Amino acid sequence: MGRAEGRQPGRDGDAVSARLLPSRQAYRRFQKLWATACIKAGLFHVVKNADGTERKVPARLVHDLRRTAVRDMVRAGVREGVVMAISGRRTRSVFDRYNITGEDDVRQVARTADYRATLRTTSTVVPLRPVEGAGR
Repeated sequence: MGRAEGRQPGRDGDAVSARLLPSRQAYRRFQKLWATACIKAGLFHVVKNADGTERKVPARLVHDLRRTAVRDMVRAGVREGVVMAISGRRTRSVFDRYNITGEDDVRQVARTADYRATLRTTSTVVPLRPVEGAGR
């Protein structure tokens, strides 16, 4: 089905039903509500217009919530396959793009007692004994 039959390609190439997509008016109304909420919460920065006037622009995108949800679920111990299914991630590469690991994450794991308990505290190296009649 092409665009003429009521479907249009989605961002990843899949066909998306046009009736599932919000109307432009609904989208603009939501964007305005989101901007108002961000500004009231103090999540904005000031931008100068071409005429020199200033306006407040939201510092967060709605899409940021999706990334946060993925990170929070992974850190809560939800299996990655389940997180991918919930968030609509179809490929591992896209999932990895949203499941960002930072230096703080690595430091936190290194500090946990569970991780340190798995480290060996005694040597497992066994010295080799010379074999009689070998080589020399």
